[in-house]
Amino acid sequence: MLSFAVYNMPLADYEALSEQFRSQQITPLQYQAELGRLSVVSGFDATAAEYIVSLKEQGRAVTATSPNAWTTHLGIRAGLLAEMLAERVAHTEQHLLRDIRKVNKLTLAQIQTTPEKELTVVMVEEN
Repeated sequence: MLSFAVYNMPLADYEALSEQFRSQQITPLQYQAELGRLSVVSGFDATAAEYIVSLKEQGRAVTATSPNAWTTHLGIRAGLLAEMLAERVAHTEQHLLRDIRKVNKLTLAQIQTTPEKELTVVMVEEN
């Protein structure tokens, strides 16, 4: 199963923040607070995960890194994700499913107005 998190920040900024954490320039609490502030949505929605994987396979991810065998970091334009994420969140809420864990609706609405902005998607393969 693939879980994912979408952050309202370019991949380069995400990588820089992660490096600050790894090098202990910021605390785990500061790292989590910043990611929480920039989080758009995270969860296990299979349809959303498949769509994100298809963007990667089509070469539509701006950049991609894999820090380990289970994790992939992608930079994807907001315009490719915003509508699909809004649709999946609405579907989840309508059917009371629990496969999307966290949604920042204000940020989700904001990314719909900036289709060229790069977002960071972190995908993790879980058992």
